[in-house]
Amino acid sequence: MDLLGLLMATSFAESRKSFPSRSLLFPRLPTQDEAASVSEHPTVLTSSAQCQAPDASSSTLQAHHEVTLVTQASVERLWMVPHICARWGEAPMVVVALAHDANRLEWPRLGRGARCALTCLELRTTSSGLNNPEKYPINWLRNQGILCVKTTHYFVVDVDFWPSVELLDCIRRQLGTWGDSARALVIPNFQRNGHGCRNDVEQLACRHAFEKDAIGMPNNFSDLRDCLAAKDCSVFDVEYNPQGQSSTDIQAWLSRERHDTYAIPCLVSERYEPFVVLQRTSHTPLFDERFHGYGKNKVQLLVHLRYAGYKFDALTRGFVIHFPHPKSVAKQKWLHSGAHARVESLFNTFHENQESRGKGMRRRRKAHWWLLSRQRRQRRHFGRPNGHHWAHLQEHCCSRKFRPRATMK
Repeated sequence: MDLLGLLMATSFAESRKSFPSRSLLFPRLPTQDEAASVSEHPTVLTSSAQCQAPDASSSTLQAHHEVTLVTQASVERLWMVPHICARWGEAPMVVVALAHDANRLEWPRLGRGARCALTCLELRTTSSGLNNPEKYPINWLRNQGILCVKTTHYFVVDVDFWPSVELLDCIRRQLGTWGDSARALVIPNFQRNGHGCRNDVEQLACRHAFEKDAIGMPNNFSDLRDCLAAKDCSVFDVEYNPQGQSSTDIQAWLSRERHDTYAIPCLVSERYEPFVVLQRTSHTPLFDERFHGYGKNKVQLLVHLRYAGYKFDALTRGFVIHFPHPKSVAKQKWLHSGAHARVESLFNTFHENQESRGKGMRRRRKAHWWLLSRQRRQRRHFGRPNGHHWAHLQEHCCSRKFRPRATMK
């Protein structure tokens, strides 16, 4: 029996006894009275241009390797921000939210236990994104958050994916060896099963269950293994989209006890959509802002990275875990409307453009094959392949698995 099967074989009753309550898994947040006495408020900006203004800390952040967590949040999920901040630690964090022109958002106070350097970006747009989920500018919001990053690296993640308390340290261990390579550090995704609240008509059902200690969120690697054994946790969206995390090889991830990484040489599905840590450079691909609302808005970045020649490595020990909630209104409308077909058409066009661009680059490189051959000989034992050559190798190793778009399901 493999390791994952062994974990799942643990009895439910025994695992529940050993699985800590929410108060043990998670640092206690302040009460309303305690929060009211806290003088520190998160910095709230109204434009990404304000992030780019020079300040005393920017030179300090660039003096060493550091990572910023970037997330975008709808108004109804802003309550999660203090929880994420407490888990993330003392590193910078940027939260982007969309507001109505006439109303200011009520940003939650972080409380005494907060350590992260939080910047809140409250944006307004002339589009109908707030009233029409299909028009919600999710990739524009992500890019605006990236513009506020002043560190060497950044990690874009949705607000309902909470980092483990070990994640920041695990990422930092990799930053010093990053170099100038085109590298995407994959953070494994899991989900907390909601035991009923995910199917509730009340959108806040899971939040209420969490606040009543009816469900807890794993805090670290050990807690996650217990949660998986109890079947209270699973790989994210494994029941509906197993291809979304398939290339990460979770069984291999669970078997590793050390803080390190392992290569993902082949992306076995074009539906693969993990969250990744990227280096902040002028050449790092951003999110395509033509994708808004639900569907393919994150997958397109992974496709872009693949054709740009990025190497994918999975980070061990650290992870993000999805907070359970009922199916979003945006997803329900997307599944039962013409928006689904429009997104697929846009994605096909995007994919073809990236594929053509990659082929053109490979043709130009083929004309200088003698130079590439010499470079490969020099790097055979200690270097990584050239970026676009790596994309070609990915296509070769996946030739039997990574089917053309028209034949994939």
